[in-house]
Amino acid sequence: MKTRQCFRLFALFFSIVWLSGCQLFNQQTNYQPPSTAADINQFTARGKLLLSGNGEKVSGYFYWQNNIDRLELSLNTFVGINLFKMVYQDGVATINADGKEYVGDDPQYLIWQLTGQNIPVKQLSKWMLGQITEGVSDPEFNDKKQLTGFNVRHDSKLWRAKYKSWTPVLNFELPKELDLRATGSRIKLSVSEWQVGR
Repeated sequence: MKTRQCFRLFALFFSIVWLSGCQLFNQQTNYQPPSTAADINQFTARGKLLLSGNGEKVSGYFYWQNNIDRLELSLNTFVGINLFKMVYQDGVATINADGKEYVGDDPQYLIWQLTGQNIPVKQLSKWMLGQITEGVSDPEFNDKKQLTGFNVRHDSKLWRAKYKSWTPVLNFELPKELDLRATGSRIKLSVSEWQVGR
């Protein structure tokens, strides 16, 4: 796949993360471990990512970190070549991809300019933590009261989310696999490592 195509797909993924992840920033300075998943507002996740849409597909290892004042997201190929890196800090988004650097103060608009892609969802950071957000319909749960799936509509496109498995983190469990699908599009996250804070 051409580097530019990888960039367009990953930029679309980042735009989803940006709209939700930036909501997690706060001004807390004293660390206390979260007692439940609902208390999490800082996290680092590592794992595998698959993106497909418009006849294009890209996969690799992702690194996603939400801190109090910084958001970082990157994607590497399975042989370690960096395809995309985005950092948002102090009100400035910097994207490095395709051998170029892009800078803007409005990441959502910057991503739209670079990709021409519309954004399918706004709450992926919360969904990764297994939390229901506004606009979700038909939620389903397992016998542990963990979310197993839901629907969400954006721009007349219906997305279906499925949680494939959960993993222990501290004294609770977080999703290990999340699969989001809509007609012609798919985002699949498989988290191999969680680090969380409040």
